[in-house]
Parts: sequence; C-alpha cells; structure tokens
Amino acid sequence: MNKNVWSINEVILIWRVANDPIIKENKNNQELVVFNLATRRSWTTRQDDKKEEIQYHKIALWWKLAETLDKLLIKWMKVYVKWYLHNRKLQIEWEQAPRIITEIVAEELLILDRRRRNVEDETMMDNEE
Repeated sequence: MNKNVWSINEVILIWRVANDPIIKENKNNQELVVFNLATRRSWTTRQDDKKEEIQYHKIALWWKLAETLDKLLIKWMKVYVKWYLHNRKLQIEWEQAPRIITEIVAEELLILDRRRRNVEDETMMDNEE
C-alpha cells in the first residue's frame, strides 16, 4: 500500500436531534447510545422555486460520551456532531443478504441549545399517568 496516499473520513453535522436517544448494548456487552440527527438543506431552482430537504442520519455514541450524553440529549435539541462514517452489516432473520448500515460514530458532540433534560419533571409526569 502506498504510504503517501491521503485518506479522510470525517463528518460534521449541525441541527436537531430527531428522537430521544436509545441505550443499546452490542454483542461484546459495550454500551452505546443511538439517535437520529436531522439536517436541512435548502436551495433555489432555476425557476426561482424555493426547495427544502430534510435528511436523517444515524448517530452512535460510545463509552464515556454515551454515558454522559444519554442523560442530557432530548428530541429537537440542536447539536454539533463530528467524527467518521462507519458501515456495518446487519443480518435480518427473514432476509437472505445482510443489510449494510451507514452510521456516524461521534467522538465530538456539542449541545448548542440552552434547554436541558429535566429528569425530575419527567419522573413527575410519569407518576401522574
């Protein structure tokens, strides 16, 4: 392999958390937190029509970042995410070939919103139901 070849796999996304984070465990019993991040792109066509597209990106947080941010992230919170794209195979029982899933493994995540998750309020709401 040529040692002088550059290779960059870096992603930076900023916008809104699309769902409350979910804690999962992989087959090696390592905890991770996953959520979707929505990004918006707008443009104007040649006919001066305004267009907008929203895309959802699967984000995976590992180790200490997962432990910390699981308690802080909430749906619609604005965040900055940086790290790399990762492809993995997922075998579904009823499908012959495995699916390839692309996710963003985050090493940096900054909360850009002032609002925070209030665990006491959520507990009180759960008890009222």
